[in-house]
Amino acid sequence: MKNFRKVQAIILTIVITLLPMLSSYQIREARAEETLTYTIDGQGLPDKITDSAGNTVPGYSYCLDSKEHTPFASVTSLTYTRCKLSELTPYVKDQAYDAGKGYTDEVKSRILKILMEEDAIKTYIESLNDSAAAARERIVTAGRNTKTAAQMSSGWNSICNEFMKKLVWLSVHEQSQWDEFVTDFEGNISPKADNYYYGEKKYGYFSDDPMNDPDSLWNIFYQPVMNYIDTELRDYYADGYDAWVYVTTNSSYQNMLGTPIGMEIAKVDSVTGEPLAGANLVLTPADSATNTALKASMAELKLLQNGTEITCKKYIPSTATGKCYVEFTSGNCGTVIPNLPAGTYILSETTAPDGYACSGKEITFSVDVNGYVYTSGSKGSTINSSRKFEIKNTQIKFLKKDATTDETLSGVKIELMSASDEKDIGSITSASDPVVIYGLESEDAFYLREEAAKAGYITVYVDQDGNEYDITNDWILINMNEDGKPEIDDSEWYADFGLISVSDDTVILKNTQTSVDIAKVDITNKQEVAGAHIQILNSSNAVVDEWDSSATAAHNVKGLLVGEQYTLHETIAPDGYTVAADTTFTIGTDGTVAYSGTTR
Repeated sequence: MKNFRKVQAIILTIVITLLPMLSSYQIREARAEETLTYTIDGQGLPDKITDSAGNTVPGYSYCLDSKEHTPFASVTSLTYTRCKLSELTPYVKDQAYDAGKGYTDEVKSRILKILMEEDAIKTYIESLNDSAAAARERIVTAGRNTKTAAQMSSGWNSICNEFMKKLVWLSVHEQSQWDEFVTDFEGNISPKADNYYYGEKKYGYFSDDPMNDPDSLWNIFYQPVMNYIDTELRDYYADGYDAWVYVTTNSSYQNMLGTPIGMEIAKVDSVTGEPLAGANLVLTPADSATNTALKASMAELKLLQNGTEITCKKYIPSTATGKCYVEFTSGNCGTVIPNLPAGTYILSETTAPDGYACSGKEITFSVDVNGYVYTSGSKGSTINSSRKFEIKNTQIKFLKKDATTDETLSGVKIELMSASDEKDIGSITSASDPVVIYGLESEDAFYLREEAAKAGYITVYVDQDGNEYDITNDWILINMNEDGKPEIDDSEWYADFGLISVSDDTVILKNTQTSVDIAKVDITNKQEVAGAHIQILNSSNAVVDEWDSSATAAHNVKGLLVGEQYTLHETIAPDGYTVAADTTFTIGTDGTVAYSGTTR
């Protein structure tokens, strides 16, 4: 299937995922809705609604009355007013099963699910392709119509491409009316494109008993899709979302369904995606016009969690120029605001949930008079079709390991810096288990480096061209993908040395321990000699290691301190040899050894 249209829903949740194919619209100031009327030029197409001030209302519109005429701008006497779906009062049309429509909560719930979850519904419909193909084969084989399999396949694609308006036409009928909707073969007027009968006849899926025939259009399309909508999708209406309905007093023309209304704010864990309760969030007007609008709307403003209005602080300053704000606590679900007045707002987090840090970022967004939500960026305002803003705190984990043994290293302090503004964002200290780095946001890159290497480990690495890199001086960049997971750039210097890796949500930084091989050799033939007792003394003359030399292998010492002066001291010489003079040596930051005295 192709050419599915994007419903530009109006809801707010903060991830901010913007869809590049969506157009940008100018945000208009709030105005008195009761003074406006609207004209509508067709249905199922974008941007066909115009208000009496000449402004285009973005988004799609769909027919609500299955047997009335579609509105067109050419019908000059046809005008509309609008109200919210939740406020829709019963109205009477001239068709029997449309009379006295008031829409139950069941109907309103389905309508909002369809508007809000177009992508999910589209994906589900695609999963029906195989069963629809099997039904077509049975219909054609049985000679039940004059359509070919190719013609029926083309018809199926047409049905799927127009699934939004077809589902709205069905959903405005309560479930008890579905049988009448499906079996109304002729109706009181000639069949139109909005009749079930029209679709099944045109596309070759006609059945004498559509409700019970497994190959009918009802059972291969409408029924499974509506069951999916009813059982699998979130109940946005119950959670506080709403939608515009455009109503005309002309009983011969359709009333029209517009776009959703509402927005949502959530504090979420960026790794699990789960909502987090306990964050203190503040919504502040970004300008004086918004401040005035919000102040005037405070009494009616609602914030809902799981469909229940929550207690929040609505601060109204005593002075005319003072700034008002709304302060609330996040829950284990998003917070829906169905009636935020038009304007531009700043969302911030002042207190994080237990175990989390504040994100430290402010999110600027706008809401227009039509309820559309816009995210503000460097390229202007763009429609946020998800209607949801998510404050994400990434829990990136950090682990320090030995590059040779892969053992974890505790006690190493790691400095952190934001890549976007190069500001200090704190530090962590490695432990035996991964340490969580709180306070990072999805898609925010950051730098890390060691404040000081663990004792006995080198800090400088030298590449084949002689370039030196110091892990206590040179920052290591960690990128964050859109899922809040860390990523590294394999082209950077630290990747060449195998110092850094990522495992799921954990950044693993490795370091190399100092290593020195020491052997007792014959000065003439350079052969290793057994039997010497050798000690290594530190700068305080304390013995840090001692051993008897071997004729077959050098003695390896790991973990000697960088920059410390050590003394190689022989206490017993092998038979036939004299005790060697002491040798002093130090280990450099890159692990190389500098010594003075006798031999190696």
